[in-house]
Amino acid sequence: MYSLSLLLLTATAGLAQQKGKVATTPVPAPYAAVDKLALLLPDTAARSPRSMARYINSTFSTDTDKARAIYIWLARNVRYDVEKGLAINFYANTEELITKTLATRTGICQDYAEVFTTVAQLVGLPAYTISGYTKQAGYVDYVPHAWCTARLDGTWYLFDPTWGAGYVRAGQFVQRTNEAYFKTQPQQLISNHMPFDPLWQLLPYPITNPQFCMGKASNPNLKTAFSFVDSIQLYQQQDTLTRLRHASRRIQANGIKDPVVYNMLTYNQQIINNYVVDNGNRAIYFYNEGVRGFNAFIEYRNAQFLPKKTDEEIRAILLSPSQNIQQAQRLLAPVMAHSSNTQNQSLLLLQQQLQRDIRDVADKILEQQAFVDKYCATSKLLRRSLFYSGYTVFGIPVK
Repeated sequence: MYSLSLLLLTATAGLAQQKGKVATTPVPAPYAAVDKLALLLPDTAARSPRSMARYINSTFSTDTDKARAIYIWLARNVRYDVEKGLAINFYANTEELITKTLATRTGICQDYAEVFTTVAQLVGLPAYTISGYTKQAGYVDYVPHAWCTARLDGTWYLFDPTWGAGYVRAGQFVQRTNEAYFKTQPQQLISNHMPFDPLWQLLPYPITNPQFCMGKASNPNLKTAFSFVDSIQLYQQQDTLTRLRHASRRIQANGIKDPVVYNMLTYNQQIINNYVVDNGNRAIYFYNEGVRGFNAFIEYRNAQFLPKKTDEEIRAILLSPSQNIQQAQRLLAPVMAHSSNTQNQSLLLLQQQLQRDIRDVADKILEQQAFVDKYCATSKLLRRSLFYSGYTVFGIPVK
């Protein structure tokens, strides 16, 4: 995630189950053996998501067993940090959150969710962290909460490892595993979990914010079913900026009457802005590196490839500039797609000029690669005749 000025959203219900004792369900028989093995995960393997994933993959074979191992390990080994549950920092670095959670064995909803999602991805399960808000004892709690989704054997399920770990009573965390939030059906979880982005309701007829407040489980106003499976497949193919832009559109379309939803939209926009600036700066960096490398090759060509190098070494000179320019193109592409609708025309013109410059030097690199191919294919006695004129270096780096 991106480092910007902190925007802290109060989350007195980060664990969310604050209204007294929550009924728990017995461990389903099929999971008893899985739980036993999962809880044997050595402390040395619980220090990083990768080591956890290695243990889980070596111990379990099915999607459900792997997801269960992550869920039950979190429920039994991580305690909810009541004191820190008053603020969720959506700008925090995910890797740092996970490292701290595994080291201290404490965390809030964001920490539980990020550990679950990251380990799930490492064991081979498509998984994502979901942000939204919840309903407790029939009342909507307009504070942020985080939970997860993962695809098991081709079907998407929902998981809330925070609510699954226990509850808060009188300001104290009570650790008690709740089976209701493992592999939960979307139709069930929507009764008390509302994602900011309606995509993650995983429902064919996503409900609106007012309908969630009224306890509706479906949206009778929608005449055509929403294919969330197809939308997730598209989401998986999108770059970060496109994901954020589309999520903002869906959030806006679903209503932004509540402050918590407005705050999330603001957060998304800040991330988008930061992403555009960061990618633009990185594109400039790689472009400049590409230009420098290309000009170094031109100077060597103008010296008629002296001092002598092998053909392979001459070819290699253009490899790094080519890679740098390709990286600049990849970084700038989503920025240009986003900036096509910008109101900042001066910025757009600068980006368009950079795009042309990148394309220009890319063409010149291809031209020089063709020259090198011709040079290497020419008899050594005739190679000197190829240097019939000098070649001009390419422009100047962008500042």
